[in-house]
Amino acid sequence: MLLVVKIFLAVTDGPGIRNFVHGRFLSVLKSAGLSVTIYSGVHTEALRATAGEQLDGIETCELPIYRETQFSHLLRKSVELAHMKRFGTMPMRLNLTWGAPRGMSRGAIGNRVAYSLGEICRRPGGIRRLSAQHERSVLSHPLTQHYRSLLRDAKPDLLFVTHQRPPQSSPLVAAAKSLGIPTAAFIFSWDNLTSKGRIPIAYDHYLVWSDHMRSELLRFYPDVRPNCVHVVGTPQFEPYAYPEFGWSEERFSIELGLTGGHRRICFSCGDRSTSPNDPAYLRALAAANRAGAFEVPVDLIVRPSPAESDERFRSVIQEYPELKWSTPRWIQTRPAHPEPWSQRIPTVDDIHLLKSTISYCDVNVNVASTMTLDFAQAGKPVVNVGFGGNGGDSPGFDDFIYYSFDHYRPVLELSAARLARTERELVGAVNSYLSNPDLDAAGRKRLIDLQVGLPLRGTSERIVDTLLSIPTRNAARVSCLA
Repeated sequence: MLLVVKIFLAVTDGPGIRNFVHGRFLSVLKSAGLSVTIYSGVHTEALRATAGEQLDGIETCELPIYRETQFSHLLRKSVELAHMKRFGTMPMRLNLTWGAPRGMSRGAIGNRVAYSLGEICRRPGGIRRLSAQHERSVLSHPLTQHYRSLLRDAKPDLLFVTHQRPPQSSPLVAAAKSLGIPTAAFIFSWDNLTSKGRIPIAYDHYLVWSDHMRSELLRFYPDVRPNCVHVVGTPQFEPYAYPEFGWSEERFSIELGLTGGHRRICFSCGDRSTSPNDPAYLRALAAANRAGAFEVPVDLIVRPSPAESDERFRSVIQEYPELKWSTPRWIQTRPAHPEPWSQRIPTVDDIHLLKSTISYCDVNVNVASTMTLDFAQAGKPVVNVGFGGNGGDSPGFDDFIYYSFDHYRPVLELSAARLARTERELVGAVNSYLSNPDLDAAGRKRLIDLQVGLPLRGTSERIVDTLLSIPTRNAARVSCLA
């Protein structure tokens, strides 16, 4: 008999809302007859305004903003650095270099201390001790005591956190664990385990996309028991498999002002910090299109990152007004928040817009983006660009290095996309795909099989079934740490 009757769902940010509120997950939870309370990291008014009837019958509470003590921040930063120093993947080494302390300000001095502690504690025993000390510091925070009181009264059977990285959820997780309430986290993105620092606080269970991601988690967190890592797929792409999401091609064309009979190239952007050369790539595509370099007439569609405005593209917009902008339909709710990026949240309309974009575009161009997986799910070809200092907007930054990152390297190894290092190669790759969209189709399927692993249909049901099973496995509160 299943033991779960009440789930607390911690949704800390916009991606969590997209994946677990706007999609199918809540309706599947409600169909299972469960009591659900959402703890929201964004204003509940904004959440309800964007989610609409999805939240009918669901209680929502707003998470107070967690402000770390200096000591707790130092410990979290130190264990994050120790983790990256221990495992030393290429992106981890780059993050260590880019974040290295400079100057003698108060913040720089604190950073130097964290780097020193990270170096001293980089061995497994040191990481365990630092992690335990950090968790004790979180447990002593007044907000954690508030959550302990709340959870003691509410008596949930499970706490499920939709994004494992934000520190904002740490006091809630620490409070739940101290009361013997099972905790579970969803690994948000395919690059998080190999590229980022350590997960801020340990969970009892982890939900992952694929067997490949499961292997990664057990590699980087060897203290986690294998039976506590559950392969479920990801709700990020699940709407692509269901007809209730997305628009008709006619509506999509009207929304973006597209030209009838033209083929469509979508350039999807990163943000300023990770993909500073995007304006140069967009300019190269726009110039090629205006010069008739593509073998058929095309509309060039641009999808900026949801994390920022289109400010850095102003000169390109003025120079090439024929570009069609597919601006993500996200809203900023609390710009003064300690992590303002987490307060940009999607509307349901953005899921329809994104599905329509991948459905009705012929080719995608991006810089080592997760959008490669989005378009591969629709069977659409992708051209990756990496001019780096060869004419980019940020000459000192060579974005070609992304294609050596652990999570992205299989894209090229499996022949799932083509890589362009020059404008000529970019135009040639786009023309090849416009002429034959089935090129590299087998590679795209291999990539999806590796990174996502399970069919999109039924993803929410798999997640719910897994959550239902956790308290049964955890009834005696056997820890998942070996």
